[in-house]
Amino acid sequence: TSGRLAPLVTARVRMSISSIVAPVWACTAAGNTSSGIVVGQSAVVSNSLSSSNGFNGIVLSSGGMAIHSAARQNVVGFSGADGNTIEGCTSESNTEDGIRINARGFVRGNLLRANTNEGIQAIGNSNRIEGNEANSNGTGIRVCTVDPGMAGT
Repeated sequence: TSGRLAPLVTARVRMSISSIVAPVWACTAAGNTSSGIVVGQSAVVSNSLSSSNGFNGIVLSSGGMAIHSAARQNVVGFSGADGNTIEGCTSESNTEDGIRINARGFVRGNLLRANTNEGIQAIGNSNRIEGNEANSNGTGIRVCTVDPGMAGT
């Protein structure tokens, strides 16, 4: 009987994961008037390219991830909300920031090159920036924390 139960459990897990995470995989978004790729909460963008869009290249909602993707010649390459992971990505030649994240973000192993403002701009608390390469940006990596006593002023 245990052989019969294993496939049913696996099917339930797959259905549960797919209902939470809507992956964008191996897609290209270029020349759009606003943003290139915009995903909802906890979604994953992987192996994708967003270039020459009118505003953001790849926009992540809370808990979203971008993995092994690239953003080129947008205003902001990767724009994240709270709790995002951006790993193994390339962001270059954007007119503002390469990667812009809010609080509790994890940014690791990315290449940031020739962005006009910051390669990485982390706004908020509890961000982890690790093992990135930032070359020829306005500022390589800028970390700005929010003072809880100043909130709302």
